[in-house]
Amino acid sequence: YGTYGHFSVSPSGVLAYQIATHTGGNRMAWFNREGKELGTLGPPGIYECPAISPDGSRIAVDVGAEGKADIWIYDLKRGTGSRLTFNPAYDFNPSWSPDGKQIAYGWYDGKDFNYGLRVIGSDGSHPRTVYNKGDDVYIDPMAWSPDGKQILAVFKSNNQSTELVIIDVADGALRVLKKLKPGPFGFSTMGFSPDGRHIAYTFPQKNDETHNDVFLLSADGSRDFPLVTHPADDYFLGWAPDGK
Repeated sequence: YGTYGHFSVSPSGVLAYQIATHTGGNRMAWFNREGKELGTLGPPGIYECPAISPDGSRIAVDVGAEGKADIWIYDLKRGTGSRLTFNPAYDFNPSWSPDGKQIAYGWYDGKDFNYGLRVIGSDGSHPRTVYNKGDDVYIDPMAWSPDGKQILAVFKSNNQSTELVIIDVADGALRVLKKLKPGPFGFSTMGFSPDGRHIAYTFPQKNDETHNDVFLLSADGSRDFPLVTHPADDYFLGWAPDGK
């Protein structure tokens, strides 16, 4: 309750931040590294999960209206937005491919608890379903691998169990990296290292904790350990370009 926000960082270090309240009204705004607001983007509305394109020229965001949501793309130079998906129910959490030519997003039919992972060209071409389990499993795409061949995602079932998985973009093959016991908390922000060998992710310090730490997981699932342990609430924001 109160306020919450989603964010994305451009290659130049400028932060796009969505500010919201529990009443549902919000806006997208730019901030520099000093925390100064540089401007806003788009009209007031219901925005979630803004994601800046790899070249920093566009933002993909899910925009809600009348009980549904679609993915929109905003051109940062022109300040204009165009609708990318046309789902009668919910499209959410867009994630850019490394070359900026495709966008992965979560899909929900709105009635049968049927979720899927979809990919569409950033120009609206070639929409397709990459993965659809069809058994009440919520699918949240989180990040592409640096080579653009895999998508990191979170599965959450109706019994509250959670899995961190990697899905092959070409054929939808699934590999489970980490499983969690049922509980109220789960994975938050995460991303591949620039060389694709590791995954940094945000996770609660303990099963019954609301405070988070940052962990490092090998992309093959062989090693998993805390990278940042701190009494406060820590979140993974992103990797430095050199991966160090």
